[in-house]
Amino acid sequence: MFTLTREIKKLALSGDVDYVGVASVDRFKNAPDGWKPTDLLESCRSVVPLGIRIGEGVKVANQRAYSGLRHGIYIYMMFSYTFLNERLNLSAFRISKWLEKKSYISIPIPASGPSDPYMARGAFSHRHAAVAAGLGEFGWNGLLMTSNAGPRVRLVSIQTEAELSPDPLYSGKKLCNKEKCGICNKTCPTNAISKKESVKIEIGGKLFEARMFVPIMVKNGFNSVLQTSAGSRRLVAARNSGTMRSPKLSPNHRRRIKTILDQFRNRECVKTRLEFWKLLILCTLHRVLRCILYV
Repeated sequence: MFTLTREIKKLALSGDVDYVGVASVDRFKNAPDGWKPTDLLESCRSVVPLGIRIGEGVKVANQRAYSGLRHGIYIYMMFSYTFLNERLNLSAFRISKWLEKKSYISIPIPASGPSDPYMARGAFSHRHAAVAAGLGEFGWNGLLMTSNAGPRVRLVSIQTEAELSPDPLYSGKKLCNKEKCGICNKTCPTNAISKKESVKIEIGGKLFEARMFVPIMVKNGFNSVLQTSAGSRRLVAARNSGTMRSPKLSPNHRRRIKTILDQFRNRECVKTRLEFWKLLILCTLHRVLRCILYV
């Protein structure tokens, strides 16, 4: 068990991976049904999360983009998302293939691309896996906080039926203090991060606390898109801080959205559903263009 674990970590770190850990499947007993490792792989015994740290220069490019150099955002999009996801997926594939050559069925979970876009949930939570494997702890924003990179880490996970040696949970200095910081509340463009309400997460006998999101489709998803597109007021970027705020919807616009949402939920007619999706797609495309062009 120890030899196999050591070989997996050596293989992972031989590429671009900066973080690798192992969590036993029993640490996920409190995960919701449908998102436990054993829901995908019934014979799962261990979960192996991998992580790559986002480069300092890439973060600087993103900050410069919000300061007026619009083309800097492409650097961040490529080297903090697209390219890192590709490298993580390749590493997860290599390790899964290596394990299966040793007769251990393994499933690599993609680094990105949620399987449930309505609730912004993937097939499995890489953040929970990373915390369960001792790579860090939850910040108030709900993201993985690491000791040397904060939340600026991209993740991927591998579920395997190999029984590996689990790493201890993180026990170092507290990495997030919402009382002294609170920057996630201040900078969230849609105010989706609650300042006081929280959820408690028990992993491996240790209790973690993180913010409670305002319901994602109502606040952080559909409405937040419409607040900054489709004829409403323009999204305002704070040049100095790099944060954004979303102005309130007009009463008429709000009533229209509510009517469409109610009709869609009740599924009254196909025409209404088509109108809903048409509006949602147009608003999403409009927001993407705004993010790219900073209009």
